[in-house]
Amino acid sequence: MVERTRENTSLRNREVCHMYGELEWMKVKSLARQGYGYKPIGRELGIDWRTVKKLFFMPEPPKVKSRDRLSLLDSFKPVIEGWLGIDPQITAVDIERKLRALGYEGSYSTLKRHVRRRKEEIFREATVRFETLPGQQAQVDFSQIKPRYADGTFDKLSLYHFVSGFSRFKDADVSDSQKRKVLMHSMEQTFWEIGGVVQEVLFDNLAPVAKRARTFRREGELSEEWIRFAAYYGFDTRLSMAYRAQTKGKVERPIDPVKRFIASEVFLSREHLRKELKMFIEGENEKIHSTTRERPIDRLEKERRFLQPLPERPLELARVERRRVSKDCFVSIDGVRYSVPWEHVKKEIEVRVTETEVQLLSLKGSLIASHRKMPLSLKDKYPYVVQKEHYEGLSGANEAFSNLEKLNRMGFGPFYVEKRPLEEYLEVVE
Repeated sequence: MVERTRENTSLRNREVCHMYGELEWMKVKSLARQGYGYKPIGRELGIDWRTVKKLFFMPEPPKVKSRDRLSLLDSFKPVIEGWLGIDPQITAVDIERKLRALGYEGSYSTLKRHVRRRKEEIFREATVRFETLPGQQAQVDFSQIKPRYADGTFDKLSLYHFVSGFSRFKDADVSDSQKRKVLMHSMEQTFWEIGGVVQEVLFDNLAPVAKRARTFRREGELSEEWIRFAAYYGFDTRLSMAYRAQTKGKVERPIDPVKRFIASEVFLSREHLRKELKMFIEGENEKIHSTTRERPIDRLEKERRFLQPLPERPLELARVERRRVSKDCFVSIDGVRYSVPWEHVKKEIEVRVTETEVQLLSLKGSLIASHRKMPLSLKDKYPYVVQKEHYEGLSGANEAFSNLEKLNRMGFGPFYVEKRPLEEYLEVVE
């Protein structure tokens, strides 16, 4: 009985040696050192957990035994390997057609089994979980969302999502578009929030970043403006392979709960959405992460000393969004309503927001007006910022502003009446 058990164990080990080699053995050992069990390792590597257990207890890496009988396919395997290296998506049918022209006389079923096994190995290697060092990498992506508002309408927005590879610290924001300036502004805000810059950022061939996407056949090419932005903050840009979301697992999976949260809620306005999203992300960062067994906010504290230092000052990239002017001549930005010249009531305009300025532009790009951005300390006291000239020509405007000034002097007015010298306005235009 003992001899039969030893014989069966030896047979199973030979089967493991035949299917898996030194690479799988090393990955099993590495993940086991990180605290993963047999089943989680098996899920990550695409291997049965029993096989993982066998590989783990092998003192040395298994050596693939050569077969005595040669297959008609053996001499063509280097050629197949080259084709799969160029395009892992190539089908067994196409490979067979090419091999027949080279003289292959074996069966299609043998070829199909080999191609399927090699593809599984290639994609398994690509999807193995990799743990990044502190400060080494972050992953960034955009996603389309359609939040619902209380009045029954839906909005079409882009969701920016950032996650640190080491700490799993997350950040998110919404915007009208996925333009380069929007992405740069969002990332700049994130860098200043976490207090430093990671060494590299991984992207999924986003159009604002990549002038030419990276594929199996060619390297990607970055846009010049992006290269300058990355150089200013000192991080490297890495493009993941097109159609290969597996390489971005740390950002692809965490973004799903954010999208589900937005889809399940009803918001009063875009500002309300942004405020609720911020609270949701803060809650996510304070939860125990299933992999690290720590809160992302706590791991970020450990990671901060490994981040690259921030530049002396931010680039102050502008956030550009579209807004429709209300019938009382206002647009709402970050919880504050700014006045717009009455001629633009109910029209759609572009709003350009920097750290210090709110600029109002027509859709053709001409400047309509500008405001100093309301400081956070005064937002609750003055939720309205108005300029008297925006209401010139309207009946009763002078009387209304006279009353506003009296209310402000009495300490009752929610309106901040802004007076800007002509010289300063011209500076904004320049």
